[in-house]
Amino acid sequence: MKEPATHKAITRLLLHLHPQRIDTRAIKFNRTFGLGGIAALLMVLLFVTGKKWLRNARASITTSP
Repeated sequence: MKEPATHKAITRLLLHLHPQRIDTRAIKFNRTFGLGGIAALLMVLLFVTGKKWLRNARASITTSP
């Protein structure tokens, strides 16, 4: 009996996201990974400082431009 097309597509997607084997050259630290890590760190920093700013911001008619 043939597998349904949706089941096959889901199986392929899961194997794409979490493969059984990974080549060691693919997970080696390189410059591209470093830039991605820096970008992720800066996004977290932007999020944290934005949340702190919003928590301390007070809307007022006298202080708004």
